[in-house]
Amino acid sequence: MLIFEMKTLSNSEYFDFSASDLSHMLANVHGWNVLRGKRILITGATGFIGKCLLASFLNANRRLHLGARVVVLSRDVDKFKNLYPFLKGASEIDWIQGDIRTFSLDAKLKCDMAIHAATDVIAKRRPSEIFEDCVSGTRNVIEQLDKVGCHRMLLLSSGAVYGSDIGSLECVSEDYMGAPDPLSVNSAYGEGKRAAELLCTMAGAERKLVIPIARCFAFVGPHLSLDKHFAIGNFISAAMKGRPIVIKGDGTPLRSYLYSADLAVWLWTLLFEGVGGRAYNVGGAETVSIEGLARRTAMILNSTSVISVEQQAQPGRPVQKYIPSLRRIEKELGLSAYFDLDTSIKKTANFYNEHD
Repeated sequence: MLIFEMKTLSNSEYFDFSASDLSHMLANVHGWNVLRGKRILITGATGFIGKCLLASFLNANRRLHLGARVVVLSRDVDKFKNLYPFLKGASEIDWIQGDIRTFSLDAKLKCDMAIHAATDVIAKRRPSEIFEDCVSGTRNVIEQLDKVGCHRMLLLSSGAVYGSDIGSLECVSEDYMGAPDPLSVNSAYGEGKRAAELLCTMAGAERKLVIPIARCFAFVGPHLSLDKHFAIGNFISAAMKGRPIVIKGDGTPLRSYLYSADLAVWLWTLLFEGVGGRAYNVGGAETVSIEGLARRTAMILNSTSVISVEQQAQPGRPVQKYIPSLRRIEKELGLSAYFDLDTSIKKTANFYNEHD
């Protein structure tokens, strides 16, 4: 992969992503020309992943003179624009205010492609609401896209579809047949994403809509919430401030993380080149334990944070894992991570140091 610097870039017009990140996303998506003169819908554009997608789109559209447009769905358009005033002057954006479950597209508004990235995993909501957003929201998106003649959509699903127990497997592949526990309310998100995938598979069979599926795992990068339930965000925040890093569990669960600029490259490539009705794991390749991640974050950021682990690991107890197999996306689409974990942590911390 190649990175080239863009010295005249005004980063404030792209959610403050660094010039190197914008350069990386521009240079390593080889299908940008597919969008020339086209219109694309992005749901979930106001979230962590959505901001990265929107920034990379705006940058590519302007620098490559694609003449493309993006339709952005938001529950509160004015609030989003007030948070990021540069959006008020972004003439290539068509705004729609509404809920993912009930919004409507004007039948006269031709839309060629879409990325369905909406489903808030941060907001504190009832399990039934999370499930309903996944299912009714996806159903409505499909119906609206069919109405405006859209021919291709990328669904952002989740590694949660595999359930919480992958047994002795080092990593989970797209062919794994495990599933969330349907008797647990904590399965609402995973089961909702499974249902969304099925809706998309049926839409592919019954309508002229090609839908590859991205099963997303864990990520790090600019705009990741540092005060929510994301362990790596909490660790970065504490390390930057020199606060204690407290691990409430035993620190043994295993994770891997993909940097947001790599994530955007993978998602755009999946939209342009992914096979309809086929799922692709999207995540990091480097495995690290939660305790190891905490210690590594403190070391990388030269932090004085004291790290404590509240529970002891139980002998013989299986280690909980959330690690994707990336063989399919590497083999079929030639995608691999450019940024390693240490660099990803540094770049995320630098973003917040500069913009907090």
